[in-house]
Amino acid sequence: YMDTRKTEVIKVDPYDGRYATVVTLAPGSDVVMTVKKKDHVFDSRLFTEADTVRAGVAEVDMTLQKIEVGKSYRVNDIRFATNSAEIQRSSEHILEELIAFLKENPSVRIRIEGHTDSVGKLEENMALSNDRAFTVMEYLQNHGVAGSRLSFEGFGPKQPIASNDTEEGRALNRRTTFVIIGR
Repeated sequence: YMDTRKTEVIKVDPYDGRYATVVTLAPGSDVVMTVKKKDHVFDSRLFTEADTVRAGVAEVDMTLQKIEVGKSYRVNDIRFATNSAEIQRSSEHILEELIAFLKENPSVRIRIEGHTDSVGKLEENMALSNDRAFTVMEYLQNHGVAGSRLSFEGFGPKQPIASNDTEEGRALNRRTTFVIIGR
């Protein structure tokens, strides 16, 4: 729970990876759900009060993937102000999980990658994605991660994972990822 910093540990079935939990949010509260396992990359999701009102009971797929050099991993819920590299405050809790992952894996080096949708001019999207990736890298450095372990690159709209023809697709394409470049 982000407002109280309360942490709950939820048991996961070791055979099929399933879990169940009930999260009750007080008005104005948000919660970050994170799954972790040794030698795996974490997965975190931010749930706001608005999300829970909209979704009610929700099924959330969270995936743990082994740490692999050369592999790209999505960091969910890194949010920026529109057309800006300013990280929204709610994203700081997700970035804290990335910092924890890097501290738990001190030999891992990453490249932070920024991606945009295809709305607007290519040059502006390239610059925006680069600025956002840099801002994430700078945030990590300012919170104790050595700069020698980090690099960044912006790809703009050049690596879409969904169609830019729908709002849902554009939302998926606006993302922050990282690639393990050394271990």
